[in-house]
Amino acid sequence: MRCCRLCTAFLEKDISGALQGVGLDPQVGFLHADRPGRDSLAQDILEEFRAWWADRLVLSLINRGQIKPQDFCYRGKRRG
Repeated sequence: MRCCRLCTAFLEKDISGALQGVGLDPQVGFLHADRPGRDSLAQDILEEFRAWWADRLVLSLINRGQIKPQDFCYRGKRRG
């Protein structure tokens, strides 16, 4: 789901900023491989928060009817 990816991207950038704010390098991770331009440590920490923050938020919005299929633009063939 693209909503989950969007929420995950926002959360990852917040985590990366918080790590930089306390003087840690967000690109030096333990679980994710170090690659140029990739915030590996931020992604390591994100794994702990993804399910109960990003996924839960998106599922709550869908269950409440606040997000509907009509709210999205589809490119090419529509799935499902």
